[in-house]
Amino acid sequence: MRLVGCLVSSSLLILSALCATAAQQQSNQVSDPPATKSSEATRRNAVTVLLREAEGQQRGSGVLVSAATGGLWVVSNRHVVGDTRTVCVVMSDRSVRAGLVVKQRQRQKLDLALIWLPSAQREAVLVAEVTEQVPAADALPVVVATGFPTPLGSASIDGPMYSERQGLLVPLLKEPLQDGLDLTYTSSVEKGMSGGGVFLGSDLIGINSAHRDPLWPGQWRNAKGQPLTELLNEKLDLVSLGISGKQINQAIKTAAAPRAAELNALVGVRCS
Repeated sequence: MRLVGCLVSSSLLILSALCATAAQQQSNQVSDPPATKSSEATRRNAVTVLLREAEGQQRGSGVLVSAATGGLWVVSNRHVVGDTRTVCVVMSDRSVRAGLVVKQRQRQKLDLALIWLPSAQREAVLVAEVTEQVPAADALPVVVATGFPTPLGSASIDGPMYSERQGLLVPLLKEPLQDGLDLTYTSSVEKGMSGGGVFLGSDLIGINSAHRDPLWPGQWRNAKGQPLTELLNEKLDLVSLGISGKQINQAIKTAAAPRAAELNALVGVRCS
């Protein structure tokens, strides 16, 4: 069954089940070598970071997206960093560094934040390859959502564990929603994974922004603030939503590394 045909159904759960079966059949016919899949998973893990407060409380996730003279760029969600100017970034090797949340010049308010990690020199650090080109959704592309789900109960002394969730990219939106949300996919994103990557292989096509099964369903609006149809609202409540690589690239291109005076905000921040 074609994906377009699946969308005629009012139940996206049925769509996901049918398309997942088709995707598995495709995977069985032409599967990537295990070494390739392992390499892609290693790269995804290496570029996904945990964001927390200096006191240790988790804020969410993020992705290393660019290395520049004097530092690194990390992308996450605006709702993850909130109004704070500094945040602690836990790298894949469990090292922790203080980062500065950089103000952006945005035409519209996006659920996207950029964090600057200063460095004395240009670092040889693995960063995600941000791509704006993704296959057509009717080709049943399998994507992987990454991040650090907030643990239930007492947390491990090492903090939340890195997680990956597979899903299908589905074409539900013709234009971005409020906050710039323009990716829809069936990966089971949980609290704490906001700001984590949405990958096609090892290429970053976006970041998580809203998870499936929201606590307050049916409140979605378009970029102009107008309410969506009841049917589209029901479908959006059954998928995860994110910010696309196109918007991430635009944010990085228009961003400027903070000046020395701005970096003074990091003085005294203890990210133990």
